Amino acid sequence: MKVTYHEAIISFCFDLTDPKARSIPVACLLVGESVEGTRFAASAVVLPGSSLDLDPLSREILADVPQLLKQHVGAVISDLPADAPLEQILRSLHHILRNSLHVAATRPACEIEVAADAWQPRMVGIAVQSLRDALGQLTRQLPASAERELPQHAGTELTSTWPLRPESSGHAAQA
Repeated sequence: MKVTYHEAIISFCFDLTDPKARSIPVACLLVGESVEGTRFAASAVVLPGSSLDLDPLSREILADVPQLLKQHVGAVISDLPADAPLEQILRSLHHILRNSLHVAATRPACEIEVAADAWQPRMVGIAVQSLRDALGQLTRQLPASAERELPQHAGTELTSTWPLRPESSGHAAQA
């Protein structure tokens, strides 16, 4: 089946008081639709490991990212007409996340062909790879001295997929 999806990279800035502070990619959110009309979301989130030196508030914010994404997407999609463009979800996310946690990048719609019984793992794989690419791109942009100061994600990747309109899609959600 043919699937079209939109992507957002969500980043976290560890120190909003420092104008030189770097934002670190912590999540990738995909929202998409199959040609059959099934709408879905998929996410990959890196939870910080215990070795990352974070204050308790930052650790709590990052631990809540998976739930925050699901709650936001659910709230937005329930307010939109069933045929509303999926880009509106990412625009809304961009507008509400404007501090430590923010949308660092969105990418234009992509279209792929995927087996009907394999769309969930494929979307999760794309989200994980996009998140890893964003982290890799950040690392390549830093001089060697700054890279050593960059907090490392010694954490766990959480992934999930869920239907955007469960009452009409009929698909199981958690992966």
